[in-house]
Order: sequence, then structure tokens, then C-alpha cells
Amino acid sequence: YCEDESMSEKTVLFVDDEPAIRANFERRFAKKMNVFLAADGAEALKVLDGNDSIQVVVTDIRMPNMDGFELIKSSRAKNPELGFIVVSGHGDYEDVVRAMRLGARNFFQKPYDFSELEEAILFEATRYIMLQREKDDKSREQGAVNYLVEVDKLTYLIPNDMDLVSTIAF
Repeated sequence: YCEDESMSEKTVLFVDDEPAIRANFERRFAKKMNVFLAADGAEALKVLDGNDSIQVVVTDIRMPNMDGFELIKSSRAKNPELGFIVVSGHGDYEDVVRAMRLGARNFFQKPYDFSELEEAILFEATRYIMLQREKDDKSREQGAVNYLVEVDKLTYLIPNDMDLVSTIAF
């Protein structure tokens, strides 16, 4: 991950049906990043719907109401850039393969090493931030094209938006 990214920019949703595991995760990471918690996939979807600042979801697989697989599938349909890390105490080979096919980018067997998990979360959060910036830049560039008045002289009529000036001035 990039050292220059501010730690406060990182936001993670941790999903596990065991209260003690959620509490332990929060205790370990709350001072290093913004942490949201959910007890199952259905609750996690509600948290995601209410917080578009979340960049990474760390989820267990086997949970009541909605498992981790369904959570990944539903969430990625809404936000394909969202980073997913799966943690499981029952992770057999088929679970790992299924999670990766659904879009998870990492898989940790419980009990996991917190420093390795932290590194994976920070990497995914940074990747998400970079993808969002690229999307914003492309959107801004497309917006600048809308103000093109005369192609052969490259004449632009620019509104009072300094972000657009930097995209046009080259």
C-alpha cells in the first residue's frame, strides 16, 4: 500500500456473526482506520447502503440470514470496485475458489495474523481509492469535452470550475 495515503481515509466493514470476534477486530483496528461492524450479510448490505465511504469488506463465510458468498455477490453488483477479503474458520479449497470467483481478492484462515490482515486491508483500501480517483478523472475529462466549442482551434468555453481547467490545460 502507499505510505503517503492518510490512515484516516481507510474505511472497512467487518462482518462476522460472533460478537467477540467483531469486538476484537474493532479493538485492533479502530485507531488505525474507520471501522463499521455487521453480524451477517443482510446487516452488512444495510451498512453499505448507508455508507459509501466504505472501501473494503472483510467477511466471514458461514453466517445466519445471509452468508459471505451472497454478500459479495450482492455488494459487487452495486459497487464492483469494492475490495473483499474473506476470513473463515471452515475455509476448504472449494470455499476459497468460490470466494475468489465471486470477487474476493484475499482469503484468510481463522485464526489469522492481524498484521497480515491489516496489510491486506490497507492494500485494498488504497486500490479502491486509486480506482475512484481514476473514475473521477475520467468523468472530469469527459465533462471538459462537453465545453469544447471549436475543434480546429481547440477553443473551449470554460465555466468557473478550476478542476476543469487542469484537465484542459496541457
